[in-house]
Amino acid sequence: MTEETSGAAQPPSEGDGSEHQEAGPQARFRPGPWIPLPLPIPKPPVTTTRPPVTTTRPPVTTTRPPVTTTRPPVTTTPPPVTTTPPPVTTTPPPPPPLTATVADRNDANGSGIPGSQVIASVLVTNNGTQRIDAQTVVLTAPPGARLLNGYLGWVHETGADGDTAPGTLAPDGSTSTCPAVPVNLDPGQWIVFYTAVVIDPGATPGPASVTFTLGAPAFASGTGSIAVL
Repeated sequence: MTEETSGAAQPPSEGDGSEHQEAGPQARFRPGPWIPLPLPIPKPPVTTTRPPVTTTRPPVTTTRPPVTTTRPPVTTTPPPVTTTPPPVTTTPPPPPPLTATVADRNDANGSGIPGSQVIASVLVTNNGTQRIDAQTVVLTAPPGARLLNGYLGWVHETGADGDTAPGTLAPDGSTSTCPAVPVNLDPGQWIVFYTAVVIDPGATPGPASVTFTLGAPAFASGTGSIAVL
């Protein structure tokens, strides 16, 4: 390239400003035309885009061990309940009452004159539903007569030998109480009672009767007749 072809300003030559002189070994070096340095190329802006930070925490799985609480068995033994029931007082109904009929036998030995001894007798029959066992028998003499000794005799339907039982005789002989006389009658059976009576010397002639009472308390009573001639 020559000066004529260079359109750019030439740098001043080293020397006197005339044409370039070659001298020495440096004469072989001919610098070329001055080329202006290019302006620095602006660097593109550095855009640093950080990738989004996605932090995904791993799921926390906490598996608690199963809590097994085995309570010890509760054994409650209640105290024994002692219930003393009140005493049951059961009053049984009273047995059916004893009943009997006491009928006059009109004893053949029942008539006498004043001052004589006669016999009064009755027939006693169990007309109830209960057996009649030993009973108290009370004898009562009529006015104008007195009991001889207060003894009571009997003859039983069953054929048992007759017997007599002493009684407690009143001082005037008006009554006699004979305890525990073995009546021993089942329902429907009978027994004959008899006693001796003395007619007073001043007794008025006519009929009279001796009373036979069974039981204490009494449950049957009747009379055996006598006659004053």
